[in-house]
Amino acid sequence: MNIASNLIRSLRRQFYRPSGVGGRLANWIMASRSSNRERNLWAVQLLDLQDGLNILEIGPGPGLAAREILGRCRPASFELLDHSQLVIDCLRRELTALTSADQLSFRMEDIEQATLLPQSLDRIYSSNVAQFWENPEAVAKKLRRALRPGGKIVTNYLARHRGATSGNSEVFAKAFAAIGRAAGFEHVQVHTLPLRPIPCAAIVFE
Repeated sequence: MNIASNLIRSLRRQFYRPSGVGGRLANWIMASRSSNRERNLWAVQLLDLQDGLNILEIGPGPGLAAREILGRCRPASFELLDHSQLVIDCLRRELTALTSADQLSFRMEDIEQATLLPQSLDRIYSSNVAQFWENPEAVAKKLRRALRPGGKIVTNYLARHRGATSGNSEVFAKAFAAIGRAAGFEHVQVHTLPLRPIPCAAIVFE
């Protein structure tokens, strides 16, 4: 039982920072879950994409949203930031075949330590990463400074922790929306995708 429990805990850690064989397995699981595909495709629509935008995705994982973004528009620039070298290496191989290399850039860094240029981005996207930020208030302020006038941020969240209930996504979304308002975003909206058994929430900041 202890061995099985340790293996489960080890695999769960891989969803936070994939590495090695376990990380590849975690990436495959994330890419294969129908709920992950559905909620990312749904949330990307909220970005209101168009050609010529400067886009940042934080924590792209197996690239579900990144592929959808590249299928919907031709960005001026698209940067993918992740603290896992395995994720960056996999996406560099897979995504460069979908668009010109000069549009894409990859950065192996944690968003909490990353430097973002003021008013340099039109769209920022993330999926199930904000709950891991140690200082979400500071990250929200950083993202607001990096956003250009008329820009938009979308982050989606689906509760997956042990014992998660249908209300957990809503609770997180309301708390994160409040953080965004405190950071200075004037327009904040929460959208819900009624997945079963637990709905997904998407928070939009403008």
